[in-house]
Amino acid sequence: MLTDILEIHFLELTKLNDNEKINGNGLTDWLMFLKSDSKEVFDMLAKKNKEINKAYDLLKKMSDNKQERYLYEQRQAAISDELTRVEESYEKGWVGGKEEGKEEVIKVMKKKGMTDEEISEITDIDIEIVKSVQI
Repeated sequence: MLTDILEIHFLELTKLNDNEKINGNGLTDWLMFLKSDSKEVFDMLAKKNKEINKAYDLLKKMSDNKQERYLYEQRQAAISDELTRVEESYEKGWVGGKEEGKEEVIKVMKKKGMTDEEISEITDIDIEIVKSVQI
């Protein structure tokens, strides 16, 4: 289902000019980071952009250590699995109209540390109902 909540942009790295200047423009810098295979370009981008610097540090760490890379991939898979479970619980509660499904969604969100107000706002469930659900 498409909504107006999410935007999707396609960026063609092949159309990025190799001589493009690294100028602090966030999008251009990120595209250069994704396209490049040069350590010098990575270093230059990392110096100019703190977010790219974080990504570059993570890339170096993952590249150097196979165990770290494996753990990172496992963590990402676990996060993806959890999101799928939450989405399925959410669909069970709303599409099926089952109260127990809504309660399960609230419990999962509370376990993730979300406040009652955040849960109510995201799910559009009355705040009093959200507060009544115990983990």
